[in-house]
Amino acid sequence: MKADIEQARELLPCPFCGNSDLGVGQWVECHTCSAFGPGYELGDPLVLWNQRRPAIPKTLATVTPPRDLRTKLGGV
Repeated sequence: MKADIEQARELLPCPFCGNSDLGVGQWVECHTCSAFGPGYELGDPLVLWNQRRPAIPKTLATVTPPRDLRTKLGGV
């Protein structure tokens, strides 16, 4: 837990716009895109802000399903 608190002192940039202009109060707020959260009701906002799920690699996000699968799903 102490390691989490130490890590939270250096907040990661906003996951939505990538900016580091952040405000900390009852939650963490991005001053660039206005994204905010999480609040104290879920735990320590500083620690939670820094927890990220790995991004989906672009190659996986843009894969087109095989034609036979698209036909079964009603697509072209």
